[in-house]
Amino acid sequence: GQTVTLTARAQPGSFFAGWSGACSGTASCTLTTTRGGQRVVAAFAPTELCSAGGFCWQNPLPTGDSLMQVFGTSRNDVWAVGASGTILHWNGAFFAPLRSPTRSRLRGVWASSAEDVWFVGDNGTIVHFDGGTFSSLPAAAVDLRAVWGSGPTDVWMAGERGGLLHWDGSTLGSAQTGTSQRLSAIGGSSARDIWVVGDGGTVLHWNGQTLEAQASGTTDSLYAVAARSPQDAWIAGGGEAATGAGVAHGEDCARTDTRAL
Repeated sequence: GQTVTLTARAQPGSFFAGWSGACSGTASCTLTTTRGGQRVVAAFAPTELCSAGGFCWQNPLPTGDSLMQVFGTSRNDVWAVGASGTILHWNGAFFAPLRSPTRSRLRGVWASSAEDVWFVGDNGTIVHFDGGTFSSLPAAAVDLRAVWGSGPTDVWMAGERGGLLHWDGSTLGSAQTGTSQRLSAIGGSSARDIWVVGDGGTVLHWNGQTLEAQASGTTDSLYAVAARSPQDAWIAGGGEAATGAGVAHGEDCARTDTRAL
């Protein structure tokens, strides 16, 4: 029944990321001892990224870089990516920065599990994490803006100038899109129902065999897509101030405007 207070102090070159187990947060951890014992873990992470000139981020920690995308497979496995190759991982208790293999801006992240995580970004950056190690794939010819998959052997990546790549579990290949528009988002419900959207009202649909352009009814830029089935896909985007923003709903590839601002 004795009360114990634990205080974490980081060594130079690292910082205290937070407690997990019987305590949480970054303040001092106060426990009351029990016969069965309690488990508490203090996590420390390397000091934030430093520039080539030796300037290091000090506040806020773990990073002050802009974050571009977030994706999670569970409440204890969430990833956030952003500028300067920033990669943050939420383990259920706190965000911890990981040593990124790139300094390029990361714009997309997707995972099928904690041992299969994909990151894409500027300069054609493609990075894979297997739960323990980051590995960089050969850079794409264009900046990449989105990544999504139906599983470990079916991962799609999209970007500038109509660039679209596909990973089949062993090989990274390119797909012919028939457009030079920027592709900004990918979403789907299965390996036979994948949607890709982008500038100029571009909407592409993969049915498992062919990639076909769909009539969107707009020339505005499209930034987001989510699908529950081939008959239930939602697309969002916007144009100049004069045209505002909108949301479109696709049913059997037909488009219905549900909101125009």
